[in-house]
Amino acid sequence: MSSLTQLVPIFDSTNWLDWSEKMKAYLRSLGLWVITSGRRIRANEVRDTAGNITNLADVLAWDAEDEKALGAIQLRFAAQLK
Repeated sequence: MSSLTQLVPIFDSTNWLDWSEKMKAYLRSLGLWVITSGRRIRANEVRDTAGNITNLADVLAWDAEDEKALGAIQLRFAAQLK
């Protein structure tokens, strides 16, 4: 977390270019940019005849990465923008 606070400024609506470039680099360094950019989309749940999700691990892995990316982004928003 310390690298996030050291590398990415708080977004306050006046510093979009600087903030977005640094946030993108930070998310890339964590392997999360592919989620944020939409290059890796969430898998549709595939169910077997009993109704069990057969690709649950893939779905949960994507969801976890999405939550990490969203958390990092939200932590660098000014309070008045939340």
